[in-house]
Amino acid sequence: EAHIRYEFEQSVAAIKADIESFLAGTRIPEEIAGSAYDVLHSTVLQRRVSDYVNEHLNIWQSIGAPVSVPLSALGKIVNLNLCISVTFADGSTAKLELTGLEGSLAELSYTFELMEGSARDADGNVIPDTAAAAAPYEGVFSTQPFADRMVDFISEWYAQGGGGQLQCRSEVSSGGVTVICKRR
Repeated sequence: EAHIRYEFEQSVAAIKADIESFLAGTRIPEEIAGSAYDVLHSTVLQRRVSDYVNEHLNIWQSIGAPVSVPLSALGKIVNLNLCISVTFADGSTAKLELTGLEGSLAELSYTFELMEGSARDADGNVIPDTAAAAAPYEGVFSTQPFADRMVDFISEWYAQGGGGQLQCRSEVSSGGVTVICKRR
């Protein structure tokens, strides 16, 4: 039993080291997904980003020795509690949380999911992931096109949501362009 615990601890340490080696803000190629806006409501694009991240991790270099711990048990018994940051071609960002391990030791793959509330535009404004997060909303953008993209996104995904219609407006302010959204 002590050797199994030791192997679990070694596996978790190796996985954490591997994830940490995947630098914060690692760029996701545009052909995988162009923006955090795009992946927010697309499980297909989220999976493509997860697959890209998975393909670029080097767990076997981290472990350095064979480990015989069943991966399904490792994922269930040990809360890996790891996340990585990714940056998209348009400068938007998101965080992916490691939610599971799949395969065998010869063919290990990670399962990542988009962390709720982690998507941000290129200016660092939160991209709302629910209608409740879109109203009330306020963000300051460096350019009018960035502000317009947020207004368009909120209008497309949340303007007709339950609880009344959502209204967004943008106005030039001393810090840039401010977008304010609220329920009518």
